[in-house]
Amino acid sequence: MVVRFRFPILAMCMALLVLTAVENVAGPNCVAFAQESEYESSESTMEADVVLDDDEVDNGAAAAAEAAVAAALEAEEAAAAAAAAVEAADAKAAADAKAAAGAAAAAAEKEAAAQAAAAEAQAAAKQAAEKEAAEKAVAQEAAAAKKEASLKKTKSPFGVVTEKVKSVLETAKATISAQDAKKVAAACIGIWGCSVGVGWMMQHFGGDNEINSI
Repeated sequence: MVVRFRFPILAMCMALLVLTAVENVAGPNCVAFAQESEYESSESTMEADVVLDDDEVDNGAAAAAEAAVAAALEAEEAAAAAAAAVEAADAKAAADAKAAAGAAAAAAEKEAAAQAAAAEAQAAAKQAAEKEAAEKAVAQEAAAAKKEASLKKTKSPFGVVTEKVKSVLETAKATISAQDAKKVAAACIGIWGCSVGVGWMMQHFGGDNEINSI
């Protein structure tokens, strides 16, 4: 058994000696290497932090630029909307003014037509009044002519003389006394009788025209 495990034990001892020698020789170098590696790692970390900070700054500037562009676009859209609203208001005002002018013109035309109609109605009323007056005058003339014709038919041929005698009697009643009036009446009756006789004679002997002309 001892012979069997001699060489492995020897090998293990030699390995321990080698490791101890290596540690004594390479230990300080390993520590320095480890420290250098740690420094490089920290420097890399700092550079990474700086890069990250620069990226954050760049990202913030880009975001600010994008926000500014968005604000400019919104302002432009708001200005366009305001301009469109002003244009629409101007168009509406122009349309309202045009409609008001049209309404005023229509009202003026309507008033002028009403005045013309009133003038025509007044002229028609005047013509109707004139026509009515003319018709009344014609009717009065016709009535007078008819009355005169009727009197001529009912009177005797010497009726004109009789009317004149009556007129004289009426005048005499107003100017003389009752006794004188009787005398005048008697005289008038005598005259009337004479005129009747003369008229009768003239009617029968062709003197009708002379009696009517008296």
